Amino acid sequence: MANMALEKVPMPEQDPKVRARNFEEVTLGYSKAMAMEEAKRCLGCKHKPCVSGCPVGVRIPEFIAKVAEGDFAGFAEEIFIAFNHQARNHRIDYRFETSERPLTL
Repeated sequence: MANMALEKVPMPEQDPKVRARNFEEVTLGYSKAMAMEEAKRCLGCKHKPCVSGCPVGVRIPEFIAKVAEGDFAGFAEEIFIAFNHQARNHRIDYRFETSERPLTL
């Protein structure tokens, strides 16, 4: 069942006072549980607007489903396949937020 929450799982970040004194990543990344919860927000749309909104047509629902199931090895395999295909076509785009633009509720 999809998590119908409109709010994203907040990304953990360094405290502003700490990050003001270093050059490390600000975002700390999701824990496995947080990643699974966020992945469950995928609505599984029939027409897959995230794929059509992706400049290179990455099959986003397939790897999101792997994360939602907790299958991180399967997720890595899906990502490897997607990026390997893009690399062969010289069309790598790391801006995943472009895939969210066509999504409307």
